[in-house]
Amino acid sequence: MATFILMIDKVDIKTVSILGCGWLGIEVAKQLISKGYLVKGSTTSESKVMGLKLIGIDTFLINLNSKASRETIQEFLASDVLFINIPPSKSSKKSKSYAESFSDILRLLPSSSIKHIVFISATSVYKDVNSVVTEDGQLAKNERAERLLEAENLFLALENVTTTIIRFGGLCGNGRNPVNYFKGNTNMTGAGDRVNMIHLIDCIRVVEISLLSLKGGIYNVTADEHPRKEVFYQSMADLFDVIAPIYVDSGIETSGKEINSNKFKNEFNFQFNFPNPLNFPK
Repeated sequence: MATFILMIDKVDIKTVSILGCGWLGIEVAKQLISKGYLVKGSTTSESKVMGLKLIGIDTFLINLNSKASRETIQEFLASDVLFINIPPSKSSKKSKSYAESFSDILRLLPSSSIKHIVFISATSVYKDVNSVVTEDGQLAKNERAERLLEAENLFLALENVTTTIIRFGGLCGNGRNPVNYFKGNTNMTGAGDRVNMIHLIDCIRVVEISLLSLKGGIYNVTADEHPRKEVFYQSMADLFDVIAPIYVDSGIETSGKEINSNKFKNEFNFQFNFPNPLNFPK
């Protein structure tokens, strides 16, 4: 497997706060704890607190859609770097908009010790243009994309703190198998669209590098190869022994996009452990 050695001799990072200890956040926490970093993590569920503490995470109950105490957020933000991994809700009928949900965090950040932020976004912010898309790609005009971009811009506009935006493709690994969303579906479209996926192991490496480098910027991150959806989902169905979805437009090139990750790879001398989604491990 590819390896990456990050030189951080001049960077004094001891504590990382993770806003959102979900599927990715908890794995990033485990990786950082294994390397001796102190990790603070948030959850919205009281039932998850004990499990997170057993991993070694200093755990905080923080729900962005309800009022958290000023003291709780201040203590959570008493760190060197902040990792934000809370996707927008599928429902737009929340009491706060996605961007507004970060208002308490944004209000207290200037008085905190946070010097760097990594914010997880998604490649869905780009319009489907049936071509290769870089960080300068045309942005989509739909509700989800606009919600993500509004939140991105709030953190990019902060003064006295650097912000890295990571736009991930579809996430796979550790129980998350994308074919499960479509198995047995007999009327799928977009057979010729290219997939933009990334394995959890590479996600963790990307986040760790982004947190510890203190380098700001916007980066696309998906695996190098982009097989057609029809081919990819058939491969995943075979691997996990489930019924593959059936495409009504089999073999037809449509209007997807192929996300290019060269900016991140070049600036950080990064190579994917799993560059081809067809070879993702079971």
